[in-house]
Amino acid sequence: ANSSEILHMFKQDRDVHPLSGISQEMLAEAVQAAFHHLVRCLQGDLQRVMPAFLDPSDASDGDDEMGHRYNMGRPTLDDVLDTLSAAMTLLRRCRVNAALTIQLFSQLFHFINMWLFNILVTEPQLTLCTRTWGSLLKRRLARVETWAEKQGLELAADCHLCRIIQAAHLLQAPKSSADDITTISSTCFKLNSLQLHCLLTRYIPEANEPPVSSSFVDRVVAIAENMADELTRSDEREVRLEEDSD
Repeated sequence: ANSSEILHMFKQDRDVHPLSGISQEMLAEAVQAAFHHLVRCLQGDLQRVMPAFLDPSDASDGDDEMGHRYNMGRPTLDDVLDTLSAAMTLLRRCRVNAALTIQLFSQLFHFINMWLFNILVTEPQLTLCTRTWGSLLKRRLARVETWAEKQGLELAADCHLCRIIQAAHLLQAPKSSADDITTISSTCFKLNSLQLHCLLTRYIPEANEPPVSSSFVDRVVAIAENMADELTRSDEREVRLEEDSD
């Protein structure tokens, strides 16, 4: 935090700035390295509790010590929120500025998004592509969103959790009529054609649901190819099934 502030001062001071070029470069590299290592450490803390999102037991949602006890010592959503809160407490105690705080939590929210989304699309044996799991994931992610809003980080959370939230919404949404195609295309606009195809073809309908037809999948995918895929390519990025780690 102090190094970042000193670097900012060097850059802004019109007398010091032209005389400290090499020092600024060295300091910038040190700040970047420290930030990178801090992000990796906090992501490691998060990874240990991320299984709470995929626990089928309602005890995982427990918000007290009793809930944790009923969950047989497995991580709960409270453990996820406690990990985020501990990171925020550390940053505030060290007086890290708001811009760096937002950058760091953007990385953590992206990690949550990436971890959950990639399991959803690469682990079919877990049978997560159901309406029940869509509802469960959406409810648990909503607790992270609520936490972020209380910390003034709602924009970062909205931006970096959007794909897994939209995937959860897709699993919950009706998937049969022409109106459903329009609704899905407008509400799941961040999902590309590969991601939508994967989620829809692996979807397991519940007893009172009709199966997702191949024509329905084809029409949703075609819209995504013309919208989400084109936006991705216009940013000179590859259309991929999995979310990038960075």
